[in-house]
Amino acid sequence: MVETISSFRRMPLVRGPRSVRLVEDDAPPTVRSRRATWGDVAVAAITWLLGLSTATFAGMKDGEPRMTLAAAGVLAAGALPLCWRRTRPVAVWVAVGAVAAVYGAADWPDPLLPFAPLLALVSVFERCPTRTRAVVWVITAATAIAVTAWARDADALDWWTTAFVVIAGPLAGDYLRKRRVLIEQSQARSRRLEVERVQAIDDARAAERARVARELHDVVAHHVTMLVVQAEAAASQHTDAGSAPDPTQTQATFDELARSGRTAMNELRQLLGALRHGTDPAPITPQPSLADLDELLAGIRASNVQVTADIDPATTSLPTATGLAAYRIVQEGLTNVVKHAPGAGAHVELHVIGHELAITITNDSPRTGPTRSPSSTAQPAGMGLIGLRERVQLLGGTLDTTILPHGGFRLAAHLPLETR
Repeated sequence: MVETISSFRRMPLVRGPRSVRLVEDDAPPTVRSRRATWGDVAVAAITWLLGLSTATFAGMKDGEPRMTLAAAGVLAAGALPLCWRRTRPVAVWVAVGAVAAVYGAADWPDPLLPFAPLLALVSVFERCPTRTRAVVWVITAATAIAVTAWARDADALDWWTTAFVVIAGPLAGDYLRKRRVLIEQSQARSRRLEVERVQAIDDARAAERARVARELHDVVAHHVTMLVVQAEAAASQHTDAGSAPDPTQTQATFDELARSGRTAMNELRQLLGALRHGTDPAPITPQPSLADLDELLAGIRASNVQVTADIDPATTSLPTATGLAAYRIVQEGLTNVVKHAPGAGAHVELHVIGHELAITITNDSPRTGPTRSPSSTAQPAGMGLIGLRERVQLLGGTLDTTILPHGGFRLAAHLPLETR
């Protein structure tokens, strides 16, 4: 089970593909389709109808030429290229201009406005770069002025129409271009914020997963180690005695094993209950603190480990986060003594020095084998010190481990009293 928790801690956080997929799904295509959409066809049809209706109305006046099928066909030919005005604005502008010149040279009624040339000019100023827009505007202005001046029947209305097309077209196109850029920037910003939101959720999940892994490791590693050590100690005593076991001693051993098991189950139930889905949270008990050190030390002593403690009375009023971290540090340190230094004695010191809590756990060399550093043990559950270091760093503290010359081991931590 401890190995499973360690593997859970080492699981990589896979979030890159998810973020990349989000950008790829939402990003606008870099290459626009050259096909005309139904919206483009509708714009071209409306433009043709406007030109046809206003020209027909103008042809009803006395002295004006009448609308013919040929004139209607030329107007349709001038409106048809507008279907591709978004993808080929310059080509559409040339085609529409050529058709408009043909229509103007013929004896047909003029529409209220040259709708197709106006829309083509707007598309150029909306879609093309600055240099292209400047060239197109100069050609359009020069051509419009020349054609209006060349026409023998040009009046004030014709000049007003020419000025309107030359001025209003670029203004409208520039407005649409800026609006489109703002919309694209807004969409890009929305996609970036969505990616950042997903990233923040993944980071929060990773942090919570690391926190749960630390808690699981601290709970399971300590209590399971105590159960194993106590069971082995009891079996060893009965084997060495060479006689029938003492019922009182046997009952005390079983009671201690049961107490350790119940404590482990309660802490696991509390931790896993907080992860349970649903609206009704599981009832939980307070997290352990330095007020529970006496019970922890008693359990360690029951495993035939001589533990002495020097605890500053000022530690009773520590912040909750600091108290929990200090308890887990002592718990992990003493668990490592039981696992890696069998038969060694341990000394625990907790002192408030200035604005820090100093924690020191020192053990003697083991009596039954060489000393093994908890940080270099080959057991698969050797993630305890890594979890402690992460816990201490979250509070802005420091953690040091040292192998002593005489074969013992020392774990020293400093936690700020005001957590970040």
